[in-house]
Amino acid sequence: MPGAGSAAWPTAAVLAAALAAAALFEARAARADLGAEPQSRLELSRELGLDESEWGRYQTRRAGLGAPLAALTPYEVLGMYAETPEQRRRYAAANARFMLDFHRRATEFEELYRAELVRLAAPGAAAAAEARP
Repeated sequence: MPGAGSAAWPTAAVLAAALAAAALFEARAARADLGAEPQSRLELSRELGLDESEWGRYQTRRAGLGAPLAALTPYEVLGMYAETPEQRRRYAAANARFMLDFHRRATEFEELYRAELVRLAAPGAAAAAEARP
């Protein structure tokens, strides 16, 4: 088993990105459910590459288990309750791709945000920023 300092353990940034991604999924799923707009549910499931049967299984598990699943992506829920090892691998791969993309986007935004903080913290930058309309 890898130790805490091992590269196999996720970093705080990766874990934070995973939690943010799960929150994004949860918010979008809740919006799709609340509005009773089948189109929203269909769009979200298609965006995730899930068919109607998979989306239905995800919704059933999410509704039945409630809060413990709120922080999980549909891929994680479906993977944990997969019927075969093949399904479990498929959902694990889909979740890994999603999380990698999400982490890359989050990292890019964080770098731009930090650069802007440095720019604004430069002498005279605060006055110049306030003078903008």
